[in-house]
Parts: sequence; structure tokens; C-alpha cells
Amino acid sequence: MFEFLQVWHMWVIAGILLFVWEIFTPGFVVACFGVGAIAAGLLTFMGIGIKAQLTVFALVSAATGYLIRPLVLKMLSSGSKKVESNVDAMVGKTVIVSVRIDPDKEEGYVKLAGDRWRAVSVTGEAVEEGEKVVIERIEGTRVFVRPGTAE
Repeated sequence: MFEFLQVWHMWVIAGILLFVWEIFTPGFVVACFGVGAIAAGLLTFMGIGIKAQLTVFALVSAATGYLIRPLVLKMLSSGSKKVESNVDAMVGKTVIVSVRIDPDKEEGYVKLAGDRWRAVSVTGEAVEEGEKVVIERIEGTRVFVRPGTAE
């Protein structure tokens, strides 16, 4: 059935299949073996023996994984910025106090993204209704704020 295929064809086909497999498994690991298979296929086309084919496959795969993989991963990750979401995106935002923050009575609320959040002053000072505060952190349903505005 596959009489027309030569050994170098099989190496190249294996390399291409490994590259396709890499699409479904990110991390540039399987592609390193694909590079090794293509290299072995090209040298097999030139007439090297099976031991040399396997050696080339192993060495090129290892070298690609050791030398090129870190560069590829760095290039792929350099364009992606960490996108904060949910409550993480709220830290550092300036909000307005909707109910006076009183540390003695442990009362106070801020309006944040259309919702009312229990607020705690990190400085221990009372903050009057209508004043601007900056969110320092969020723990559970409590927002820890400091007086002022975000820089």
C-alpha cells in the first residue's frame, strides 16, 4: 500500500504530523520533535544510515528543546499582557463613599461598578460620605480603602 514511500518521506510526514499535534498541545514541546524528524528526514534523503538517523533525530530534538524553545516561549508570552478581571481589576480604582466609613462602628459603604460594597479604611480614619477613596485590596465582600484619588 505504501510502497512508494521512502524512509525520508516517513520522517518528513512524522515531522509534519508532530507540528499539527503541537497546535493542540501548546508549549512548543511536540514541535521540537517535529524539527528533529524533519532534520532526520532531510539527512536520510542524503543517504545516511538508520543509526545516524536516530542520532540526528535525538540530537536536533534535544537542541531545539534546549536552545530554541525558551526563545519561542518568550516571544509568545511577550505580546500577552496580564488582563485583570473581576475584583482584581477594581484594585487601584477611585470610588466615592456612599455611606460614611466609621472605623469605630465598623460601618461604611462605597459604590463600585453599580454595587454597594462594605468599606474599611486602611488608615483607621473616618471618611465622610461623598469623599473619594482608592481601593487598596478586596477581601471577601469587604473593600479596604484609603482616602484620596488614584495617581
